[in-house]
Amino acid sequence: MPGRPRTGQTARPRIVRHLTVLLSALLLVLGAANAGAAHPADAAAEPTDGDYVDRVNPWVESDIARYFFFQSASRPFGMVKLRPDTSTHSSRDTGYRHNENQVKGFSHLHDWRLSGVQVMPTTGGDVPKLEGDKGWQSHVDHDNGEVAEPGYHKLHLDRYGVDAELTSTDRVGMHRYTYDKGGSSEILVNLGGHLGEAIMERAHVTRSSDRRIAGYVVQHGEGFDADDAEHKVKLYFDIRFDKPFDSLRGWADGELADGGKPVDKVSGKDAGASVRYDSLRAGEQVQMKVGLSLTGAEGAKKNLQTELSGWDFDAVKADARAQWNEMLGRIDVGGGSAQQQEKFYTDLFHVLCGRSMISDADGAYLDNTWGRDRIGRLPTGRDGKPEFAMYNYDALWLTQWNLNSVLGLAYPEIYSGLVKSQLQMYEDGGLLPRGPVAGNYSMVMSGSPVTSFITGAYNKGIRDFDTDLAYEAMMDAQSVGGLYDKAWFDYDGWGTGGNREYLDLGYVPDGTTGQGAGQALEYANQDFSLAQFAGRLGKRGINATQYAKATASSELDKEHGAGHAIDGRPQRAPTDVEWASAGEKQPWIELTWDKPRTLHQVVLSDRADKDSNVRSGTLEFSDGSRVSVDDIPADGSRKSVRFDKRKVTSVKFTATGGEGTDVGLNEIEAWDDTDTRAYLKDRSRNWRNLYDEETGFIRPRDADGGWRAPFDPLAPDDFVEANSWQATWFTTHDVMGLANLTGGETAYADKLNYAFTAAEKDRFIGTYGEGHVSYGNQPGLEMAHLFNYVGKPWLSQYWVRKVKEKTYGSTATDDGYGHHDEDQGQMGALSALMGMGLFEVTGGSLQKPVYDITSPVFDEITIKLDPRYNEGKQFRIVTHGNSDENKYIQRAKLDGRRLDDAWFRHDQLADGGTLELWMGDEPNKDWGTKQLPPSESKSEGRTPAFVRDISIEGPAKVDEPYGDSRFKAAVAPEDASFKEVLWKVTEPDGSPTDKAEIGLDGTLTVNHRDGRVRVTAVSADSGDATASKLVDIGLDPAELRGNAACWPGVKATASSVFGDDYPAGNVHDSCDGSDAADGADWASDGELNPWVQLDWPEKITADRIVLSDRTTQDDANGGVLTFSDGSEVKVEDIPAKGPKTVEFPQKTFDRVRFQVEGGTGSNNGLLEFEVDAVPSVPEAPVAVGAEAEKGGATVRWKPPAFDGGAPVTGYLVRPYRDGKPLDPVRVDGAARKAELNGLDAGEPYTFTVTAESMAGRGPRSAESDPVRPG
Repeated sequence: MPGRPRTGQTARPRIVRHLTVLLSALLLVLGAANAGAAHPADAAAEPTDGDYVDRVNPWVESDIARYFFFQSASRPFGMVKLRPDTSTHSSRDTGYRHNENQVKGFSHLHDWRLSGVQVMPTTGGDVPKLEGDKGWQSHVDHDNGEVAEPGYHKLHLDRYGVDAELTSTDRVGMHRYTYDKGGSSEILVNLGGHLGEAIMERAHVTRSSDRRIAGYVVQHGEGFDADDAEHKVKLYFDIRFDKPFDSLRGWADGELADGGKPVDKVSGKDAGASVRYDSLRAGEQVQMKVGLSLTGAEGAKKNLQTELSGWDFDAVKADARAQWNEMLGRIDVGGGSAQQQEKFYTDLFHVLCGRSMISDADGAYLDNTWGRDRIGRLPTGRDGKPEFAMYNYDALWLTQWNLNSVLGLAYPEIYSGLVKSQLQMYEDGGLLPRGPVAGNYSMVMSGSPVTSFITGAYNKGIRDFDTDLAYEAMMDAQSVGGLYDKAWFDYDGWGTGGNREYLDLGYVPDGTTGQGAGQALEYANQDFSLAQFAGRLGKRGINATQYAKATASSELDKEHGAGHAIDGRPQRAPTDVEWASAGEKQPWIELTWDKPRTLHQVVLSDRADKDSNVRSGTLEFSDGSRVSVDDIPADGSRKSVRFDKRKVTSVKFTATGGEGTDVGLNEIEAWDDTDTRAYLKDRSRNWRNLYDEETGFIRPRDADGGWRAPFDPLAPDDFVEANSWQATWFTTHDVMGLANLTGGETAYADKLNYAFTAAEKDRFIGTYGEGHVSYGNQPGLEMAHLFNYVGKPWLSQYWVRKVKEKTYGSTATDDGYGHHDEDQGQMGALSALMGMGLFEVTGGSLQKPVYDITSPVFDEITIKLDPRYNEGKQFRIVTHGNSDENKYIQRAKLDGRRLDDAWFRHDQLADGGTLELWMGDEPNKDWGTKQLPPSESKSEGRTPAFVRDISIEGPAKVDEPYGDSRFKAAVAPEDASFKEVLWKVTEPDGSPTDKAEIGLDGTLTVNHRDGRVRVTAVSADSGDATASKLVDIGLDPAELRGNAACWPGVKATASSVFGDDYPAGNVHDSCDGSDAADGADWASDGELNPWVQLDWPEKITADRIVLSDRTTQDDANGGVLTFSDGSEVKVEDIPAKGPKTVEFPQKTFDRVRFQVEGGTGSNNGLLEFEVDAVPSVPEAPVAVGAEAEKGGATVRWKPPAFDGGAPVTGYLVRPYRDGKPLDPVRVDGAARKAELNGLDAGEPYTFTVTAESMAGRGPRSAESDPVRPG
């Protein structure tokens, strides 16, 4: 799929706002002088008038986000998420973008693998219908009159001269179109093709009257196979118009219905319909309502009638705004900058957009678990309304560090409803969801993240759900046949999650699932959460069959073996789940254990086969006792058999009343008396089995216990979208346990601090599994807060502020949420928590949850507490002396009492009250260390061994312009707890230098400048060891090269381009100084062996070309370079990530073409096309001028338009008197002026400036106008 275009952290687009915003902006301008003291980077925010909608900016990071990310005309958690689309061809790198100007239409659903019903108003003659949404797309000017805000969207379709306005209720989208000119109009309803998250396959539309059409569209989510019947779903719609239309027309199966004539219905593949108005007046309005449902045509009709029976667009818009204001306003913030407030409410906006109700207004819902296609009905309250809704959403993966906290604080009723919907799905399908999609499972991501979600709700007092059912469901999820048994995205398979190995070995071995180490960490953490829950409920007993061996008297075939009776799989799962005998009337199945089990209950489930039923039987135990079993339900429901406890090593069930040919069982469970809390708590220590003391990291190991080798902690091998640097810290239920193993609290903090120092240059953002720290994806989101747990809270305050500013602080259209996976409110929730100075490292898993305190960016935060779940009315956080500089907490009070801890309990928040923080610009290293936050292990008081001595190995001289010079540091003593060093390069006196840069690994890169630098290594621990080395830089000019793709006049062309956002020019867009990896790319339009070409106005000489492939799934792999002299160079093995350097004998040419050969994917292209050519001397500086001074002059200039391909290293400024040159003054390459002294007063002088580089000295500039020194 095409990669993302670069926008260079575009400023927020100009969006038309309400008068209040304009007045606020004026006040901000007038008050900027006073505001600067508190937040010099931005104007201070004015007090709110209660209108929080105006502080939401839906455009933040929308230019690089997923399809469903941008939201506007929707309701909090609503089904309908109505908005325009500018690109729809994929779920990634698409959506509604400020850097794209062609609106494809207005679609109603933007959710996880669910979309549908795209609408587009048109005018004039017929628009193309059979080309997809590109055929009817219209240009929009985002900066001219567009309004995008929660609950409402307005824009102008330039192609058609139509003002389009959008708003919605939960399940109904409402449109209002105003026509600039009179004439005909068609309103298109597209029901075919790729629409972001889903592919619309076929549809049926019927004209019911001249104001109504209705029907359905069959779709499947992107990522599901087209022949996957269980994930196909019908989306029903009921569409009404406030004005009678003249005719209905349509298209399907690649042609216009009835040749384009009026029809009463349209049906077929890739279908659509158009409502035609033959004559509308200039300024006339047409309104449209679209009711949606997954349950049927009647459901869509009822939803429309219930939620939007009238036609008052403005009233619906106002109601939406009021609802958004109420929900956003549950957390009120004051102080901070205007941008910080804008970002905060945009964060909350994404939290409230991220989950979508998909049940009907009357409680009907689609139960499509395992493709069931059943309509269920939710329980209703006394008011007749459903007690909760069913939802559709992306993964719950690791939401314990973001969404769960925000929902628990401000939206507990939504939290409760989500839990109830998850339990409903368990009752329907026999398994809890990870990411439910249209009533079925998607199995997105890994483990049982729903455990943290449910237990977190309970621990925070949200308990209005069936807790026994919840316990049963979570135990099932974390047992054989549950979620632990399923790898990520594995819908059909079982046993792919490594659970069998986890139970037997205490970890998931390397090579078992490809994510074993990461999965084991998740399982251990989720086991801890469930252990706390089991302890709170006083639960005992586990289904011991997961540790048993099953044998049977006979087996029908391999697919119906005895093992399936203890596999734990849901009865309707799409794989083999039953034991069936081979025709016996009285078959038996026996379970045996290596060690005795104290059993008290057996649960039997018959096969879901109406012709073969077990009916009754006998349980026989190894102690000789027997228990008769009667009335086993034939429908497969559970039959519980309770009896006095008995300690046994086996139990045999023999069918005595069987009927049919293949009598057997779906499941047999044997429940013992295990202390469940202790059992799960013991499993929660399994992370220790993967801790490698030699490397100090969580390290994959094989089934025999051998460690993975070679091992690179920065490699993503065997982790889940992470690496060991990011994943090792995922022992959040036992931070102190890891600290003890690491060498103590200080050693732990030193290592963690090193990770953040290493990641800061990348703004703490890495692609999946890359970098020491990445706040662009879920793994590792807890890392900045961990310092609180080892007695270094000032480091949490420092790094949380840094991450908040650098990763989540922007409100640009291509920045603000980490660039990778905002994931339906997860990064928004984390950003909001950081702004509030609250977090939950333990993710709500403790029986008495705690909040970690860090450094808020606001002066006051007020959280309104729901009285149904809390004793208090509100909880306030107040800071004193807060500013960008004053990020460190000096002291604190909770409810007027001194607080010396960097944490407090949830029940203290739920009671209402005030947390006060006094801030300063230096850390108070005593505050927050009195009593550390809860951890399973106690501190062992270990003292680290610091590095005492460092010696540096590396060259004393560097002369190769492009080679990397590697420096290494040897540290002593050998048993130092943390041996990493931090590198820096400076001028010999320690001042900053532009001669060279040095990386984290000690690799020195020179910047085309001669001279001497100092390379220094500093121990990364809390000691003070340091060493340095002087290095001479004497580059060989003959080896000097410059990227000729950046030289003036170069032109890029290509055989084709995917679209306006992927032009050929993108292959040299890194010339603006940004990292090529962050840039846009050239993508072809799908042809075989595409090419891209660079042309120069004059010949260049080069001997090296560097090609970087696109970072998508479309790989060039190889190709041919063809030069203007007719020569060719074959290119092979272009890596999918990273550059490919191609060297060849020097050539002189003015054109080079790269043609792909053997590419894979549909849109081959390149990210960058670098041509390393022999540079020339720089051109002359320009705009040279002089100002007379006493006894001298000040000369100013601008740098050359072209530096020749090598950086300017210095300037010669030469004075002239009476036309004769005098001695010049030399300044460095960064200078733009020079002061010349010792000139004769009253005499005329002119000046020239000459630029120098390693390629030589360029021509002198034109002479300045004469000046006479005083």
